Amino acid sequence: MLVPNANYVLLRRFSAKEDRRRLISAPFIREEFEFEQIGFENHLNVIFRKTGTLSTSETIGLSAILNSAIIDRYFRIVNGNTQVNAAELRILPIPPLEVVKRIGEEIQKAQADTSEKIENIIFSILSASKLLTEDFPMIQETRITMGKIEQAQEILEALGLPSAQQNEVSALTILSLAQLSEKNAWKEALNPMLRVHDILIEIKQRYGREYAENSRETIRRKVLHQFEQAGIVVRNADDPTRPTNSGLNNYMLSEAALDVVRAYGSSKWKIQVKKFIEQQGKLLDVYQKAKEQTKIPLQVAEGVVYKLSPGKHNKLEVAIVEEFGPRFAPGAKLIYFGDTAKKTLILDEAVFKKLGVPVSAHGKFPDVILYDSKRKWLFLIEAVASHGPVSPKRHVELEKLLANCKAGKIYVTAFLDFATYKKYANDIAWETEVWIAEMPSHMIHLNGDKFLGPR
Repeated sequence: MLVPNANYVLLRRFSAKEDRRRLISAPFIREEFEFEQIGFENHLNVIFRKTGTLSTSETIGLSAILNSAIIDRYFRIVNGNTQVNAAELRILPIPPLEVVKRIGEEIQKAQADTSEKIENIIFSILSASKLLTEDFPMIQETRITMGKIEQAQEILEALGLPSAQQNEVSALTILSLAQLSEKNAWKEALNPMLRVHDILIEIKQRYGREYAENSRETIRRKVLHQFEQAGIVVRNADDPTRPTNSGLNNYMLSEAALDVVRAYGSSKWKIQVKKFIEQQGKLLDVYQKAKEQTKIPLQVAEGVVYKLSPGKHNKLEVAIVEEFGPRFAPGAKLIYFGDTAKKTLILDEAVFKKLGVPVSAHGKFPDVILYDSKRKWLFLIEAVASHGPVSPKRHVELEKLLANCKAGKIYVTAFLDFATYKKYANDIAWETEVWIAEMPSHMIHLNGDKFLGPR
């Protein structure tokens, strides 16, 4: 969406459950961009004045308030999903504009560059306003509560937990295991043995968050299991032989994790974190290693090996390079390869430039492109795992894209198996080829009077 260059408040339309805040905002300040128009993509909410322009202090202040703990707490109560739509934003209670402006001015004046400094400014100004004291009676409580939860999330991040275990419920779990309420100091942390049921009660009593009893299995599988793997908790310290399905299963913070929690905010914090990592390692690294092991290897010329994200689509692309290429395009060079995770993995700009193909349009390229320099043939291969053969429409688009290409063009639709091919057989364009990975030595030619080769 193109808009005039002005001050805007940008807000993500979607938030992940692992995000520390449901609303994620940023100020867009016009002075930082020397252009007449600005383009915003459609995953953003854009807040602006209907008439006139937001001042810089208003923009910064409004963005800070939307990112604040008090708004986050309110929004979590009224919004039960991860979407942030315009209708909800329009009814969101926001302080008067003069207060918003004052917050922005103070942030600029103090050059506040951390969330903690910004939160302090917001809460101090909101608390000083008599109007807001009546409208927002939970300001100070929110400041303490959100601070404790976010500090617990910081601890989990430092201990090497993946982002999925840095969410609010994970933070509340470790706080409950440590027997820490909003006003307790970190050094007061304890480590009693608690069942999952006990943890839910602790969360409700200490932080006012009520989770249904049927949440127990989710907390056990998505939080405590990972805590145990990371060495943060010990299960059944009183009886390690207790059956998994026993109602007496309990959890407690390990001594190493307890030392880290107690040291938070003190001079010993970094020392204790380092000691824990050296002793336990990072669960994030373990998961990353496992993730790497599931990737599909792709070996290209000169022994270069790429690791592709797992999935049928990338598995088919590897088969195209390793099976189709040597059989039907011997000696051809791999000049483009798209990975489903990284989008563009290989892009030989020099060859495309030589062929008269605009590299800037690589987002519209088929999945795999091979070039046979001897025959001057360009193999344009679409890998179909779930959708997208070289249909008549796609064929026209590619012909237009490659209008100035100096090589002969061969269009190929590749499938993993014959069953998938049958699903799309009616959609494939004439004057193209079909290759099926489970029958790698054969091809289906839709060229009528020709076999493999450019028209």
